[in-house]
Amino acid sequence: MIDSLNEKALNKLSTLEMQRDIKGSISRLEAAFLARHVSGFEPHIAFLRKLQELRSSGTAHRKGANYRTIASEFGVDSRSLRTVFSGIFERAIACLEFLISTVTSGAMGPDSMSTKIKM
Repeated sequence: MIDSLNEKALNKLSTLEMQRDIKGSISRLEAAFLARHVSGFEPHIAFLRKLQELRSSGTAHRKGANYRTIASEFGVDSRSLRTVFSGIFERAIACLEFLISTVTSGAMGPDSMSTKIKM
């Protein structure tokens, strides 16, 4: 999901000034939301960052402080893996629904830079 974000297209949705120090597709998505004055995106960006951290630390290492912290955030040690996956999947769907509603509302269109959008 995270690796599928189109960084080139996201760059077109934010200002050149915002793009200077941005690294990574999640930060580019966040900059696009900020440039377009979209509200309500923060929990979705936080989820994507946590998911990225879980993937990065879990897939390669499955040990260490970073993995322990993010695994705890998702409840990996306290719930069944089926329940954990279900929770991640539900949050991913909510994130996608937010993205769909934001795009269909016109908030990410070419004329939306000057319009405040609340979602």
